[in-house]
Amino acid sequence: ASFAPKGTSLLQHGTVDYYLYGEAETIFIQFCDLFLNNNSEFKKNFQEKYIICPPNENLNPLPIPDFTDYFDQKEKLWFFNNHSIVFESSRGCWHGSSKQCSFCGHQKEYMTYREKDREKTKTELETLIRIYKPEKVYSADFIMPKHLPTFFKDIKIIPEKTQLFYEVSPQLSYTELNTLKNNNITRIQSGLETFSDDLLVLLQKGTNSINNLRFLRDCESLSINIYWNFLHSIPEESPKHYEAIRNVLPHIYHLHPPFDVRPITITRYSPLYNQLQTREPTNLTYYDSFEYIF
Repeated sequence: ASFAPKGTSLLQHGTVDYYLYGEAETIFIQFCDLFLNNNSEFKKNFQEKYIICPPNENLNPLPIPDFTDYFDQKEKLWFFNNHSIVFESSRGCWHGSSKQCSFCGHQKEYMTYREKDREKTKTELETLIRIYKPEKVYSADFIMPKHLPTFFKDIKIIPEKTQLFYEVSPQLSYTELNTLKNNNITRIQSGLETFSDDLLVLLQKGTNSINNLRFLRDCESLSINIYWNFLHSIPEESPKHYEAIRNVLPHIYHLHPPFDVRPITITRYSPLYNQLQTREPTNLTYYDSFEYIF
């Protein structure tokens, strides 16, 4: 199962027999049940090799992930010591549902925001930590649900020896960040991207430079490690944007630097990609790694 529409090519070349496109959990269970039991309903329900799976509107009935096979195999790899698991509390993006970041390549039909309720989130997280005792738990969410800082304030469920990683909005307040820290969420990622208000508007980020600086300051004050990227080569940028940024940099040397400084990536399905006909960015090229793929 996958999101990218490469399934038709894989089917044409005989690489796979069936291709499930999208959020396939519920359909895949039905698929396997009918196929393995040689049920006559299989051919009736799955006439096509390319199976489109729509977004799950309700995430609460989804089963808790079973990582047993993963850890059984991991124990045999003496060099692989990373004892971590992946956890999910929502799908889609509450910011992107209304205004997608210009470089975001998540498909619109799967951008619709959905989240698990508090009891489901609590039960799932507690169960995964109790069974697997991970050192680190990585959230697979596009962005942290808005209610989670309050949720973590009401109940402490992350053991002291376990770290939980989330991608968060830079709109989080100092109080909300402090709540996360008190629940061992001390490593986060956030889409700051730049310190130019004009460029943030072009990127459709829904934040501004003052808020980004405030967010970095609060993370530094609370000893929260933040991963963020500084983007450049943005379509319609100009030298004046970077002159303003240059004036700010000497005053923030004590704050957490970007994880990476890199040109913007124009990914498939992103607003920038869809606007190539009108924006016509200059110096557009492909990733170096494509030399080894195509």
